[in-house]
Amino acid sequence: ALDLALDRALDLALDLDYSLFILLMICESMRDREGVGAQWEEALSEIKFELLRYSRELRLNTLVIELEQLTWPQDGASSVEVAQFGQVLQALAIRERNVGHDWELSEEQWKLLATYLEANQLLVDCLQVAVLPLADREAIEARILQYP
Repeated sequence: ALDLALDRALDLALDLDYSLFILLMICESMRDREGVGAQWEEALSEIKFELLRYSRELRLNTLVIELEQLTWPQDGASSVEVAQFGQVLQALAIRERNVGHDWELSEEQWKLLATYLEANQLLVDCLQVAVLPLADREAIEARILQYP
């Protein structure tokens, strides 16, 4: 039972950090756009819901409060507003989760990192449904989740 609880907590923590990373990437990609459209607003809303759910399940009450207090970009928000939101979110992610540090990566390197993380998430999702002994699954997952 303890192994399952720890496994669940690890999954939630990884999902939370991954969602924060994706949200920061969205903010970065929107920097040069005219404004937030309905499609982006919907994506932001979905990620906000996920972030709050993961944070609540992990009992990260300070993070929950700060996420709820953030002014999230709405339809029609300017690129300046999105950039400001991204800066506040980045500071929050670094302070609360130690993720979101400014890496001096080229656009190509960012794309490669995003591809790497998406592939790892897919592998972890596959492991969730795979029929494997727990020890084998944990060993595979530990190797998958190492930094590149």
